[in-house]
Amino acid sequence: MRMPGCGSDGLAAGTVWALAAGVRTCGVILVGLGLVLLPAARAQSAAPAIPAQVGDTYDAVIVKLGKPTSEITAGSIQLLYYPSAKLKLRNGEVVEITPVAGAAPAPPAAGPPALAAAAAGPPAAPGAPGQIRGKKDAVENEIADFEFDVLGRFRKEDYASLEQQAAKLLQERATFGDGTWKIISFHQALQVPASAPEQDWRNVEQRIGRWENAQPKSVTARVAHVVYLIDFAWRARGGMGAAANVPPDQLALFQRRMDQAEAMLATAQGLEQKSPMLWYVGLNLAIGNHWPVAKTVNLYIDGKKYENGFWYLDTTMCGYLSPHWNGHAGEWEQFAATEAQRPGSLGSEGYARVVYAMKGGYRNVFKETQAQWPEAKDGFQVLMQKYPQSLQLVNEYAYLACNAGDREAARGAFDRMGNFVDPFIWTAESLRVLRGWAYQAP
Repeated sequence: MRMPGCGSDGLAAGTVWALAAGVRTCGVILVGLGLVLLPAARAQSAAPAIPAQVGDTYDAVIVKLGKPTSEITAGSIQLLYYPSAKLKLRNGEVVEITPVAGAAPAPPAAGPPALAAAAAGPPAAPGAPGQIRGKKDAVENEIADFEFDVLGRFRKEDYASLEQQAAKLLQERATFGDGTWKIISFHQALQVPASAPEQDWRNVEQRIGRWENAQPKSVTARVAHVVYLIDFAWRARGGMGAAANVPPDQLALFQRRMDQAEAMLATAQGLEQKSPMLWYVGLNLAIGNHWPVAKTVNLYIDGKKYENGFWYLDTTMCGYLSPHWNGHAGEWEQFAATEAQRPGSLGSEGYARVVYAMKGGYRNVFKETQAQWPEAKDGFQVLMQKYPQSLQLVNEYAYLACNAGDREAARGAFDRMGNFVDPFIWTAESLRVLRGWAYQAP
């Protein structure tokens, strides 16, 4: 399960949340969030035109694309570079595909010149050659240390300290310096690499089982088991391609494990302890099991009532509404825009998070969908002010500014990035071309 902020608590008083009988009109889901979603024109949307797909294992990528021209490994993250695309894997599974086609991301027509003519770069920061630098910012280092600590406790089967740690994270609504919720990183640390041997997977489940026996009232242990079962199901399926292309025995095993995860979630929901992860993993189940839209939106609504600031619910709900999964063209964009306008919502911050999360399915999210750059730009400016330590957010902002063809915003972001360039976002060539474009006179 891809785990690819703080907000006001709860929903604004008097806000009415209702699903209009799960009806779709002109491809738009009608949801009453105190506003009305109007029918929208159907935007064109397509997955990246390369054989690999999100959910593929490392071995599957090699079979489909051959050996990469270069490869970077950093902890659980791998970057595979091909002439036509850059693939990001986490725990041995593809989580993001960025087409390259010479230079990516590609801004609109008013964007940078052709690759061959874009040799000039920006003024170099002191000691910065403008190349990819494989280092992390302070926030990412803190997250990595945190996850390593959680995994160490789990391997030692120190379940009492895990419980204490998780309880504190939930009580404090703890986040890192980029708005990442620590409870997300807690569960992410326990995930098994997709390429791990079967016995390793079984050993992890046995550890989780001993945790549940030691802490029978623990919502955290139950959620960890649900996450495990969802991941184990996708491992059996072998990726996220069309079901028609999956061998029947693999598809049947996938469904059995997803059914187990759904049953485990129902058990977890009955516990007195609560966690926003209950709704998050539920939405991930909704994607994999193609839950009806009414059931899924109601789950989202319940989750937002419990923890309004848990922005992963927004990004995952929009993933469900993507045309690649259970939605129609224009639906996730309308949903995100409406949620951003709801009184008491995360506003432009939440919208920016959604747009960046959804961009991986498109060559250019602003050209191929109804996503709006002005709203995303406002959101990133709020995020960067709120989390000034995070250079990761600045890199994300620069990426989207280039997609939007906003030269001034891109230049400011590149200035702020200075000597830090996130290799999970940029290739050396796209960095050179797009920085050169950003610093050219209009």
